[in-house]
Amino acid sequence: MSLIKNVAQQARRTNVVASKASSSGVYPLGGYNENKAQLRRETTAQYYRDHDIHHAAKKDSVRLKAAALLFTGRIPSNIDLIRSAQYLQSELPVRIAHRIKGFRSLPFIVVTNPHILKVMEQYIRSFKVISNFNDGRMVKTQDKVDDFTHLLEILLDEHGSVIDDLTQGFSSCHDHILEIFDGDEEKTHDLVQSFLDKTLTSRLGIRLLAQHHLLLKDQIGQNSKYFIPKRDRIGIVESRWKPAKDIEAIARKIRESWMFHCDNPPRVKLNGHTEAEFPYIPIGVDYILQEVFKNAFRAVIEAHANSARQMPPIDVTIAVNREDFTIRIADRGKGMKSDVIDKIWRYHFTTARGRQGYGGVGDLLSMANSNEKELAGYGIGLPISKAYAEYLGGKLEIKSMSGIGTDVYLTLKHIDPHKGHSFRI
Repeated sequence: MSLIKNVAQQARRTNVVASKASSSGVYPLGGYNENKAQLRRETTAQYYRDHDIHHAAKKDSVRLKAAALLFTGRIPSNIDLIRSAQYLQSELPVRIAHRIKGFRSLPFIVVTNPHILKVMEQYIRSFKVISNFNDGRMVKTQDKVDDFTHLLEILLDEHGSVIDDLTQGFSSCHDHILEIFDGDEEKTHDLVQSFLDKTLTSRLGIRLLAQHHLLLKDQIGQNSKYFIPKRDRIGIVESRWKPAKDIEAIARKIRESWMFHCDNPPRVKLNGHTEAEFPYIPIGVDYILQEVFKNAFRAVIEAHANSARQMPPIDVTIAVNREDFTIRIADRGKGMKSDVIDKIWRYHFTTARGRQGYGGVGDLLSMANSNEKELAGYGIGLPISKAYAEYLGGKLEIKSMSGIGTDVYLTLKHIDPHKGHSFRI
């Protein structure tokens, strides 16, 4: 039986409406039918009576040490892919069920917001499709692994707008949540922060594991669109990652984007352990660096836009130690006042000129999307970056001197067990 027929049968069993396959063979799983309102009611009602989700949410997630990925699949074989698929087949439903449980804990007025409800529906459909894949039996053949891998690719695409949807949803619900807590801004912030931190870091972990599986398959077949042709790579792990190289590439891209608005954007100067290289997973780090550099460039340009002098450079220092490494990004963009420092980690708070406070929401895309749009000014980049850093076993800190500038410190643990304790994904 083909994968398309298999998925369609699974969808019918769970009252999930699947779109017909297109002529090219690419099919959007769990797509809406003409009656979207009816689909929402069925999916939401199903959640509250679904014992499978409730049972899965009681299980503990089995988080892999990052070091395990480093030593798995150095020379990948079909056996490695089968084991990887079996792990994901049993682990992903548990993680997804935990997130669905998180939606259940939200106030009713929040979870019925169209953007947030859309995400919950996606999680429920994904839980059902993965749980019922191969009639719930573990994959044991290469054909089934190929079908499961194809399924993961499509689900990754379908969940590409989750950050955008959640951001828009919580932004539009802010006043309702504030009313629930009788105008208490701190309790409102705590609810949003707790939910988004858990949901987005869980999403990061799921995407890392899924992309690792896809890239391992690419090392054998090189057929996935997620394939990244690069030497010294084990799935998502780069065995000889050089921080300075990624820093230069990210900074250059952002500087070039500013050239359309500024004659001479600030340059970036690197110092410290610029030649250091070691095994690491760059995906999450690249996202954090991108957000920090966006803020640094904007701060310097806004502070010195009317000056005849050359803009001060953004200084980057790399320090690599046995157990961890630190990247410091220092700008001279006049810094931030103490009352602003206390709020920068809050979702939807921004210091962008003309947008300070709780305001509009950016059109955010998945971090896996190479055409990711500008986040500066929407109060999303820093909170997500901090949550990601902590999920990766590190921390993101900001030291600012009002009138002088801001220093950002990103400290992360190595994944090589010979250099300390590895974090878990």
